[in-house]
Amino acid sequence: MSRINIDLPDSPLYETEMRVRISDVNYANHLSNDAIWGFVNEARVQFLYSRGFSEADVDGKAIILGDSAARFENQAFYGEPISLEVYADDFTEHSCSLYFHLYHADKGYTIAKAMNGLVFFDYHNQSVCDVPKAFVEACIPLEVD
Repeated sequence: MSRINIDLPDSPLYETEMRVRISDVNYANHLSNDAIWGFVNEARVQFLYSRGFSEADVDGKAIILGDSAARFENQAFYGEPISLEVYADDFTEHSCSLYFHLYHADKGYTIAKAMNGLVFFDYHNQSVCDVPKAFVEACIPLEVD
């Protein structure tokens, strides 16, 4: 069986921290695989807002989710802190990928890696559109000295 492999780009663009809620825990008493997507969605929206965008307005255009993938590596439990790093890569004319690294904030190990394939869309014309230049510029990693 082939496994999904998610290679993270070099430099994160955004980082946030969340705690595992009781509604995120499954019958095995650990973070449920479907709850990962709630963390990813929240991190994506926070990243966009940190750059002055929303999913419905990225410099006048919208994003739609073209695909998603996740690789689960370790458990997390109720109340534990999860750090999420957001990366951007794989830019094409109409799309890009956002990558997410979910790791245990206290213990440092990876919980999961995920990616979202974003397609830029013009709802006025009902068609895909070019990735807005402002978005590309917002995804340039900051130099750290």
